[in-house]
Amino acid sequence: MSPSHKDRVAAYIAHQEAHHAKVSFEQEMAMLLRLHGIERAG
Repeated sequence: MSPSHKDRVAAYIAHQEAHHAKVSFEQEMAMLLRLHGIERAG
């Protein structure tokens, strides 16, 4: 991580619990994989 991104990354981490109350980790991972054209196994 670049030092110039420190504040943005800290904010991202701080909001993970609230974010995952709306979107599960599994849902977010599936969205990221689809976004990048990666097919999930299983």
